[in-house]
Amino acid sequence: MNNRISKNIKFNKMRNNNIYSGCIHKNEFCDKEISRAHSIQNNGILSKISRHGKVMALDFSKIYLNNGEFTLNEVGRNKASTFTGFCNKHDSEIFRPIDSNKYEEGNFEHNFLFAYRAFALSYYERYSSYQLMGAKLEENSNLYQSELGERYTLYGSHLDDIEKIRLVMNNNLDNKRFDRITTNVLVWPDEYGIASTSMFFIVKDNLGRTINKMSTHYSPFFFTLFPQSGKTYVLLSYYTKSKFKYHFVKEEIMNMPIEEQKVAISNLIAIYIENIFISPEYWDNIPEDIKMKYYDIFNKTMGGNKPAKLIAFKDFNLFV
Repeated sequence: MNNRISKNIKFNKMRNNNIYSGCIHKNEFCDKEISRAHSIQNNGILSKISRHGKVMALDFSKIYLNNGEFTLNEVGRNKASTFTGFCNKHDSEIFRPIDSNKYEEGNFEHNFLFAYRAFALSYYERYSSYQLMGAKLEENSNLYQSELGERYTLYGSHLDDIEKIRLVMNNNLDNKRFDRITTNVLVWPDEYGIASTSMFFIVKDNLGRTINKMSTHYSPFFFTLFPQSGKTYVLLSYYTKSKFKYHFVKEEIMNMPIEEQKVAISNLIAIYIENIFISPEYWDNIPEDIKMKYYDIFNKTMGGNKPAKLIAFKDFNLFV
């Protein structure tokens, strides 16, 4: 067994042992079983874009086999997008309005629940990453003096803020304050074989103005994209109280021609989002230069290396 394979096996074992497992909406009504919840609806969305039961997804299990770079690989749709962030009861009850019904544009509850699911996935991902970093440091205490040790400390502080977001989102959910989330919706008149959901913190708008400084107060941005009934929906959501911070979404993105919107959303996906699923058939038909551009942007901007403008790559469009 060569060194890269050995490292990859060790990494995956450590990663699997440190995945977050719990109920993000924990209360006295939780049941004992933790669900393998889907961040993207399995039967309604993933099934639509799958081929022979599989979709294309970023593969984080082969990091040492690909020289530290990430690529899309086929994965079974029943496994794709799953995360252990809710008990069975809350996974079933909370998301029933959007899992049992088609999305309704202008429905405040639907918009809130898609944003809540994006948050829940990001909560799970961040806690899992923190626990994995902690395991690496525990294995080798000398790493505390390295970049990993610095990131671990910063992540601990960041998770304090993520916990505050959890309390806010759960409180708004419990009290049905769905209007506390504002959602701008793009509707494109074609179905594209791409689905995605994520929460992140936009650094710059398209004019280069700073939106979030990670050293001070920052506000989450919730993103969901999916095909439905001959159209593609893009949900761009944020705290209603942060609408001034995110006013550029309405002023810059919503008013763009559709082809420019596609470029803007393609940039958002490549720069900020790991949780993306693409139809294998659709991916096969994307021009090779666009595929390479996607990999190049994603691998170079992953982490803190964000460009000076939101739409930094004007010739990049995944929706072709």
